[in-house]
Amino acid sequence: MILRSTMASLCIMSVASLFAQDNVGIGTATPNSNYKLHIIAAANTGALLAEASGTTEALRITAMGTGNGVNVYKTETSTGLGLYVEHAGTAGGAAQFRKTNAAATGPAMYAYTNSNQALSPAMLADVAGVGDAGLVVRMQNAANPNSALYLNHAGSGYALFADVMNSGRGVYLNLSNTAVNGIGLRIYNAGTGKAARFSNINSANGDTTLLTESAGNGMAFAAVQTGTGTTAYFGNRNAANSSAVLQIENTGAGSDLYLNSKGTAAAINVLKAAGSSGQGIYIDHQGGIGPVAQFRRTNAAGQGAAVIGYNNSNNSQSPAVYANHEGTGDAAMVARIANTGNPWSAVYGETNGTGAAIYGTTSGSGSAIFAVQSGTGRAGQFQIGNPSNTDAALRGFTNGLGRAGFFTVNNPASTASGVYAESNASGPVIEARSTAGNNGVAFKLTEGGFQVSVETVATAGNIAKKAVAYHLQAAGAYTTTFTLNDGDVFFFFNSNAAPATINGLPVAAGAGINCIVIAGTLRQI
Repeated sequence: MILRSTMASLCIMSVASLFAQDNVGIGTATPNSNYKLHIIAAANTGALLAEASGTTEALRITAMGTGNGVNVYKTETSTGLGLYVEHAGTAGGAAQFRKTNAAATGPAMYAYTNSNQALSPAMLADVAGVGDAGLVVRMQNAANPNSALYLNHAGSGYALFADVMNSGRGVYLNLSNTAVNGIGLRIYNAGTGKAARFSNINSANGDTTLLTESAGNGMAFAAVQTGTGTTAYFGNRNAANSSAVLQIENTGAGSDLYLNSKGTAAAINVLKAAGSSGQGIYIDHQGGIGPVAQFRRTNAAGQGAAVIGYNNSNNSQSPAVYANHEGTGDAAMVARIANTGNPWSAVYGETNGTGAAIYGTTSGSGSAIFAVQSGTGRAGQFQIGNPSNTDAALRGFTNGLGRAGFFTVNNPASTASGVYAESNASGPVIEARSTAGNNGVAFKLTEGGFQVSVETVATAGNIAKKAVAYHLQAAGAYTTTFTLNDGDVFFFFNSNAAPATINGLPVAAGAGINCIVIAGTLRQI
């Protein structure tokens, strides 16, 4: 009570003295001439105490000129705070800095430090309770296009550094207005470094370094490149890390990975460094339905394969495309053409080397190659398009005890041949050769008859067409004008009532003869 009376008396005396002189000094005989009131308090005492119990402020200072409203100066050797404001009430802020002139420039609050010492920030917001954030920056004008928080760093450190000592978040950004199509976080970098970097430096931390979640209909993560660099990069620089570089998990009905390429380059390009092992792309489908991978070309005007396998390896067991089926459900590879107007093959093999264009092998009891035709065409066709090629269009070769070729007609109503051979060349249509030695058999009939071609000749004279059997219907002399090769066998039958001759050999009326060509001459057997 005594202190308050003393202070009141001092204030009254000081105010009264102001009318009589330019400045007043309390605790000093030489007050600063730049101030109306100069107070120097004794050690461990306050210089000024202002208390108010009503709605009016305890202390009001109005700066009419260009100087500071309040200037608090602490000497370099003193400790403590330059300005300390304590609010023990239940409502209101401890301090408020307001700029009410809309035409004024400059910040409402300016914090500056020239300290080179650690733990000496220009501003520190310390929250000892659990009520709210340490710093709240709020933009109340909906028409304001500027940022609520702007950080400008001219040094080499971070413009924003958040250190969480407990279980909270380092940075939390929230757009609470559902009607605003804004961005929760946007980072610009006009330099040559990264715009953002997220690092997990705790080796015992098994959580995600960066997690993006979306409850809306948009993308949870999008990377857009408007320059010439890579749009996104995922790298594993730990040689002992056997985990995937990119893991995609999908519990919905959509695709795990969707690529939309509108340029001329590949939609996806996977590069395995020289000397590395493992697959370039590995997909593990543990579900029960759907293909592991599907490649589709939906543009009918497009050109190029839906899938291309390219391999420049010179090592064995290095095919361009490899299919391995470890189950029993279906074939290892199925090629199907669904368009009935497509004239091309379902599988096309081409090689410029010395090996086979298509090669099939099996270690089981099934066929190495099995073809089924369910329509009206051929089950298989082998064709050589090079006129100078002297090799066979089809060859059956076996090292086993079975047949090299087996042809079966399994339709009793069919009148077609089991094997049909046709040639427009001068060589034999069918040629059989046994290399078994003196006891070899080149041709064998095990069951059924033997039928040969029959040429009917109505008048005597020249016979120009080569056949096996000839039906001579007229008497007289017949002469063959086609080429006779050693080993050719013929049968001539004369159905006329008068005798006939063939190349000088007699054929009696109603009888026939068997002939063979020896030394270029037709001889009767």
